[in-house]
Amino acid sequence: MRALFPHPVLSLSFWIMWLLLNGFTPGHTILGFFIALGAGLAFTSLDPEPVRVRSVRAIIELFFRVVADIFWSNIAVIKIIIFDRPERQAGFVTISLQLRGRLPLGILACIVTSTPGTAWANFNPVTGVLLIHILDKDGEDEFRTVIKQHYERLLMEIFT
Repeated sequence: MRALFPHPVLSLSFWIMWLLLNGFTPGHTILGFFIALGAGLAFTSLDPEPVRVRSVRAIIELFFRVVADIFWSNIAVIKIIIFDRPERQAGFVTISLQLRGRLPLGILACIVTSTPGTAWANFNPVTGVLLIHILDKDGEDEFRTVIKQHYERLLMEIFT
């Protein structure tokens, strides 16, 4: 049974989502079942690493930090656009990370790319150096602190 349903919760979630989006007709029920089954089997090919959450409190704290940082980053980008300073310079920032693992790094990538004014550029797994493009290099040191203290620390607390 495990070979057919390697990720039963994921398959069930896909099936429920399909039915909620398309309706509870017999045809959609059968079609959604097979799509959910295929999605669960396809997810196996991604070879996900096992997840061990160590701190629910850190997850909640990370969530609220990300929401607040995205809000304030939007305000900062609006200020840059409205009051464009000629001396403002966009550029790249390097940050040395202790964080490892595909899932925590993937979450960090989602956070960085969701925050206005930043873009994930590169992560070197050998050196652990993250290269990020930021809209305003004036706040480079503050940005490093945010990545290290707000995100990396909490992600390490959650996953290690």
